[in-house]
Amino acid sequence: MPKLTLFVLLLACGITYASDPVSIRFNQPLRGEVTPSVDVDQFYFTGTAGDKITIRLDPDGNDVSFSDDPDSRFQLLAPDNSVLIDQNVTECLLNAVEDFELPSNGTYTIRVMETEGNQTFPYSIALYSNLDTRINAPAIPFGVPVRDTISTTVEQEFHLFTGTAGDKITIRLDPDGNDVSFSDDPDSR
Repeated sequence: MPKLTLFVLLLACGITYASDPVSIRFNQPLRGEVTPSVDVDQFYFTGTAGDKITIRLDPDGNDVSFSDDPDSRFQLLAPDNSVLIDQNVTECLLNAVEDFELPSNGTYTIRVMETEGNQTFPYSIALYSNLDTRINAPAIPFGVPVRDTISTTVEQEFHLFTGTAGDKITIRLDPDGNDVSFSDDPDSR
């Protein structure tokens, strides 16, 4: 009985961190692995108050959606270590939060873990920033096609253009880049 009580107490009182936090950069997806099942991977980044960020986590890292995908959970911690986001999903291809506004300047931490503590899995994770996108995304001119690729579920590509109020624009996307539309083209948005 004391072993059972101790086990429950450990789960309720703390999280085991398997490694020191690793820097994650905007628009540069990373791969990791939750193993053993009580592992929590940590990533840190410097954020700016008012910036809107997106965190995308593919819980099995294989870019394919199946009902047996592991349950995943991530947390976003503020510079004062308070939990801003605590999100988990069950059997989903993607666990994501989009356009979350950072409340202050400082170093933020993302924690990746399994929801129940009974699964191990590889994963892909990516972090995006609206401010970083405005500074670093390539500009595209009107009327000139651009080719680009997205290689993982967590990856996004950004392109900027300059417009004038009242302009009417058309944006076309060919999801597989072959200039032909078929019902088996990858999903795009």
